[in-house]
Formats: sequence, C-alpha cells, structure tokens
Amino acid sequence: MTLTWLPDEMRPLVEKATDAQRVAATLWAEARSEPVQGIIAVANVIRNRAQKPGWWGSGYSGVCLQKDQFSCWTPAGGQRNYDRLLGLMQQFSAGTPITDPAVRECIGIAHLAIGDYLRDNTKGSTHYIVATMTPRPKWAQGHTPVIQVGNHSFYRDIK
Repeated sequence: MTLTWLPDEMRPLVEKATDAQRVAATLWAEARSEPVQGIIAVANVIRNRAQKPGWWGSGYSGVCLQKDQFSCWTPAGGQRNYDRLLGLMQQFSAGTPITDPAVRECIGIAHLAIGDYLRDNTKGSTHYIVATMTPRPKWAQGHTPVIQVGNHSFYRDIK
C-alpha cells in the first residue's frame, strides 16, 4: 500500500494504525453525522470493496487509504474535517483512551465490518455520495442509486 499521497503529518500515524483503527477513522470522518444505519452503510461499502478487490484497493486498509477514494484523508476534502481526523489519528497513535461516543461507535462498527458480522444494508454497493451533491461526480452520472441511507445515496456496478 503506497501512502506517499498522504500529507506528511498524517502518514506516520496511518502507518502505525491497525486495520480497525483505519476503518473506524474513515467511518467517523465520512459518516459521523449520520444515524447508525448510515455509518453501517459506509462500512458496508468499505467491506464490499475489500471483498472484491479492484482499482479501489485491496483489504480494509487498502480500500480506506486508496488515493482519491475517501476525501477525509486530505485537507482538499475539507480542512476542518481533515484536522479533526488528524486529531483522532494522533489519539490512536498515542494510545489515548477513546471516550467520544461517536468514535467508540465507529470502532465497534469497524470491528463488525472486518469480522463480516454486518448485514449489508446497501444492496452490494461499492460507491456512495451525499444525496444532495450537485453536480454529481462523473462516475455517478447515468447511474441510479440502489438505496438511500441517511443522507447518502449508494450505488453498485459502477465501472
């Protein structure tokens, strides 16, 4: 897994993290404002990608950290969200006890996803966007979401 695209301050933290921490951090940064079913849906996208490797990476960490897949991992995806994610990764790296209930929930969901204990509430989706996003990204144009969970629209069979 090549991480050279990550910002310098993030790279060592990510390298030290476990698969579950990387997935939990992705879930928290991408979906913390969603209801639990929305967080589970994003976890299912990660799991669906990990179970059928493709251009989006291999394995759970590979999927979460594939360049240009989850915008939270760079400031270009939103500086405030990136800064908060950086803080979480610093907590993981330092071994600081996690007391934030939203982070703890994402850690639990990450473990369930990695253990393959989640029912897929996305109908096999491998992609999602914020439902109100306009314009829609090029990959979503011409495709119909298979389901909406919370504020995200989920897609499958995107080539």
